[in-house]
Amino acid sequence: MYICCWYNRSMTMTRLYRYFFQCLIGLCMLVTAATAFAASSESIIIHRLDLSLEPAEQALVATDRMTLTDSTDRWPDRFNLSSRAEVKSVLVDRRPARFDFSHNILTLKDRPNQSAEITIRYRAVFNDTVPAQTVGIEDPSYGIEATITPQGAFLSRNANWAPAAAGYLDRFLISVDAPAGLIAVTNGSLEGIEHANKRTRTTWQSQTPQQGTTLAAGHYQVQRQSLGRIEVMTFLTADNTM
Repeated sequence: MYICCWYNRSMTMTRLYRYFFQCLIGLCMLVTAATAFAASSESIIIHRLDLSLEPAEQALVATDRMTLTDSTDRWPDRFNLSSRAEVKSVLVDRRPARFDFSHNILTLKDRPNQSAEITIRYRAVFNDTVPAQTVGIEDPSYGIEATITPQGAFLSRNANWAPAAAGYLDRFLISVDAPAGLIAVTNGSLEGIEHANKRTRTTWQSQTPQQGTTLAAGHYQVQRQSLGRIEVMTFLTADNTM
């Protein structure tokens, strides 16, 4: 079991990271809901998701390779995906597939067989603005669903930044490539952080079925401590480390 928390008090990003903190605590609560999810009759899609963050353009480039956990399940013929995305290609078992993408819905013209691997490649710009004045705003998210900046990134599950299908749960193996020092945080277990060629790659894996996921990134210093079977991780910016 992992418990994660992070905090940043910079003048430009304080409000955004306050929401990050609240969201990540909510993500960690998914661990306690594992039994309920396991009892669900919904089919499960495994996402092997490779992301590249482009903060200068407030964009991400993504490749999502999806398989079903049960070969007797049927693939959906449509997926929800943010209208901010531009779908580059859809492959079924590495072969181009016919599709239509409009109004947040990616529709496959031909339903794949159960054992097929579906690969969706897309690029999306997320540029929600953090309001300069927040007095009187009761919504803790300040209306932000997704944003990518040089200081950090926040991708809410509600932003549909990753493909999802109604009636299906998801498990994720997420690898995030970003400019040097920009570390990604999401729910699941931290598989590794690698620094090379002025880039940083963070990998997370979740075994708990869930409906979508939220992801954040920032210039964090990572600290880990084990308490029995529980591993506590903190992600702090340099001005908040002790």
